[in-house]
Amino acid sequence: FQQGKPVILNIVYYNCPNLCGFLLNGTLDVLKELDWNAGEKFTILSVSMDHNEGGALATKKKANYLKALGRTIDPNGWRFLTGREDQVRTLADQVGFGFRYDARQKEYAHSAALMLLTPEGVVSR
Repeated sequence: FQQGKPVILNIVYYNCPNLCGFLLNGTLDVLKELDWNAGEKFTILSVSMDHNEGGALATKKKANYLKALGRTIDPNGWRFLTGREDQVRTLADQVGFGFRYDARQKEYAHSAALMLLTPEGVVSR
């Protein structure tokens, strides 16, 4: 929420076998069509819901997506973040995003959503 820019938030997990990849790829496809660059008019935050995923994986994902974008953007324009379980849960609860770990399936049960946050940090409706 720097410099009065809106934030596009997606809560994913980087090792997701299905839905998260579709969401991230869709975000990439939209960015390719825009004249605006992430970091100029808006910021994108992709946050892992899996507290076991670390910064190294997030860094790798970011590098892959920025390479696929095919143009240079502000490195802080699209951030791939990880955090502790309590931090991620607090964020998800604040924006109304539900998820849970399914131990039997060994993966997260979740929906897909892009949330637009105003420059003041409020979920836009």
